[in-house]
Amino acid sequence: GDDDSDSTSLFNAYGIIENPYTTHVVVFAPFAYRVSNNEWLDWPWRLWQRGEAAILSWRTVRNITALQIEKPFSMLVTSENAAPFHRLVEIRRPALYTEGYPNAAVKNLLRHFAKTGLACLHWGDTDLDGYRIADQVASQILSRMYTPPMTDPDLRSHLQRLSGEQRQRTEKFLRANPSFPYHAELNETLAHGWLEQEQTID
Repeated sequence: GDDDSDSTSLFNAYGIIENPYTTHVVVFAPFAYRVSNNEWLDWPWRLWQRGEAAILSWRTVRNITALQIEKPFSMLVTSENAAPFHRLVEIRRPALYTEGYPNAAVKNLLRHFAKTGLACLHWGDTDLDGYRIADQVASQILSRMYTPPMTDPDLRSHLQRLSGEQRQRTEKFLRANPSFPYHAELNETLAHGWLEQEQTID
């Protein structure tokens, strides 16, 4: 129902798949997975030990029947953007890159992580799309969004004013979706501006 979305955004938002090998998910976490013939594959865990992220195609993800966490951790961080995801890998924080709106591979893998009992912290932009992405992540796994401490004067100095088009889209969305979980946060964005995720990397 959003006339402003291009076809790529719509495909990603609704998990429409064109090719099982070109759609993928990038994840950095210590896990192994079981496939339909009951074989366990532990290469994501071995890449984790080397400090490297794993790239799983949609074909791989849809054949997963279970995940096993090889080294316990408390929370998976989902990252909307690439540079912050790279930073999470550098500091060895378990993370998954949503690459903007999560595609079907991302959503499916998040559901598998949810079945292991994990929750996640979503880290993204604080504009309309950022909060809509956070809501889609939360529909797959118990999740909360990282909200930067706006009492920090350095962060406040990086707030960006919404363009006329962004403001109009946000106001229209809020009117149409009064029960949206991030309604209050989007009103803050309307009042004070939005923050790019990259500005909150420490």
